[in-house]
Amino acid sequence: MLTTDIYQQLKNKNPVLRQRAISQIVEEPTSETIPVLIGILSDENPTYRHGATQALGVIGLEAIPSLAEQLSTSDNHQVRACCVQAFSEISRFFSKDYPGETYPQVAIDALQKALNDPNSGIKVSAASALGMIGKPALEVLLSALDTDDIALRLSTIQAIVSLNVLKGPEDDPKTLEDYDKIENLLSQIAEDENADTYIRETAKTSLTRMIASKVKMRH
Repeated sequence: MLTTDIYQQLKNKNPVLRQRAISQIVEEPTSETIPVLIGILSDENPTYRHGATQALGVIGLEAIPSLAEQLSTSDNHQVRACCVQAFSEISRFFSKDYPGETYPQVAIDALQKALNDPNSGIKVSAASALGMIGKPALEVLLSALDTDDIALRLSTIQAIVSLNVLKGPEDDPKTLEDYDKIENLLSQIAEDENADTYIRETAKTSLTRMIASKVKMRH
């Protein structure tokens, strides 16, 4: 049975002991596990916060509702940043860890709200996390391109291209529809003389990568 001492190990300077604590917390969950970890996200100790974030990321699907709530409601930017980081970890292996499961909409909604976060780092990280979610987040990312925030726009372009929409079945109309939608938007940005030069170049480079992927897939 877990004791409060095991959570204290999350702030241990020894990474091996921190990892052991995370493994024990995840393998022996209780009704208090997620609330306790969520509470640690507001601690002043960055190592402690990081350990709790890692644990929540490993817990995965069950932690998503609590992470979404904190990301959407917390006035502590460190808590929100940790939530986005946890979502990134969950998203990275979601399809493998939960085959057949649909990525929870509550997470996508929370990350979409985070695209307007007053903290620039959180906005950029949220875009990246949405890119890891994949196709379910495509429309959110496409909408996010309509911004004057250069850092967010760059991150969004990179996230959209990372979605790899051509991974879908070659004869799936939706796969080609998504591809065409992204290609058109990137082309518009690349040709927009009023856009930031770096934004235009990033769009051009991303478009080239996408076209190369399409050619490779068709052959």
